Amino acid sequence: MFPSVFDEEGDVAPDAATLNLKTYKNNPEWKDIQPVESVDGDQEDDGAVVVPVVSIIYSEKFKEVFSYVWAIVKSGELSPRVLELTGDAIRLDVAHYTVWQLRRDTLQAVKVPHLISENGLDHEFEKEFAFTAEILKENPKNYQPWQHQMALVSWAIGHEEGEVASPEMKTMSLPSKILEPILKRELKLTEEILNNDPKNYHAWQHRQWILRVFKGIFPNLPEDELVFVKTLLEKDVRNNSAWNQRNFVFVQMIRDFSEVNLAKEISETWKFLKVALSNESAWSYLRSVINLADSGFKIGLQKELLSCCKLLLKTEEGVISSSVQMMTFYIDVVNELLCAGEDAYIKEYAGVICLFDTLTKMDPIRTHYWEFAKQKFMAEHAEVAEQKTCCQPT
Repeated sequence: MFPSVFDEEGDVAPDAATLNLKTYKNNPEWKDIQPVESVDGDQEDDGAVVVPVVSIIYSEKFKEVFSYVWAIVKSGELSPRVLELTGDAIRLDVAHYTVWQLRRDTLQAVKVPHLISENGLDHEFEKEFAFTAEILKENPKNYQPWQHQMALVSWAIGHEEGEVASPEMKTMSLPSKILEPILKRELKLTEEILNNDPKNYHAWQHRQWILRVFKGIFPNLPEDELVFVKTLLEKDVRNNSAWNQRNFVFVQMIRDFSEVNLAKEISETWKFLKVALSNESAWSYLRSVINLADSGFKIGLQKELLSCCKLLLKTEEGVISSSVQMMTFYIDVVNELLCAGEDAYIKEYAGVICLFDTLTKMDPIRTHYWEFAKQKFMAEHAEVAEQKTCCQPT
């Protein structure tokens, strides 16, 4: 991370030397600018400043840099030197929205977003991408650089200044030979950040936006992303964010809910499920994929999965599996099959009641819920069970 304004003892850290920031005071390049000091407190109508009870202790370099930032904001200057100034200000306070906006306004004023040719992005445009990537890798959980990165990509793919690209927008006018390097860079950037923090919300959000925007130009993108997600799950099957990404790609991007494709996806999911039967994300994803099937095919899938679960519910020693998630899934599937008129599955009635009793012991914090669910299940299906002479537990 970029060094804090304070060191471990609470003293002001030597940030200027560490960050290699430019000197602005007494600098001939900035002699035409009169610094404007920050106002640390509320300003009354008469101009008087109410001094706060506790003032923020800024470093001298912080005060120097931001005094020139406020001077630039006051003057309205948007020139190349402002990019250098905002770069230093961002390194001192990466979350400062006003500085990031000033930087975008300056980029537009000096026409950086228009520096695109048939050979790709101009050097100055590439420099801005490099700068933002540097900041992102050091501050991967900060909103402002991700927003800036989104603006840069939007400009690079040919959208209007200040306009953020979206899937609903017109087709990109640039050739794929220019767009492909941009796409690969964004995917690589997010992959690097996710390798360090697999659950970084900002990186996932940006990656999903990139996939949506570029899907129309690169139709194989969703399938490639499934491969990427699979590698993450193979490293950590409990990566909830990867399961969420798989849902995003399969449900919102691929959108092929044919019987063949659904069966293939369920089979792939089941392989991961068997590795960690108590992984709730995987069970939730399995349910969501099943619900994409039409009623007839859905029943067939449920019957097959019920058989698979039954094989895993008890160990060779006859001990019931410790997976609350699998037991809950089994109960829900039996209930749905019975509600769909599949009365033959009333044979599972006694087994389901037994699972409810097991859940009250295994998951004591929800004992009352499991008892309620048990009574509800019995009330809905007891009559059919009685007609089928199915033995009920006492």
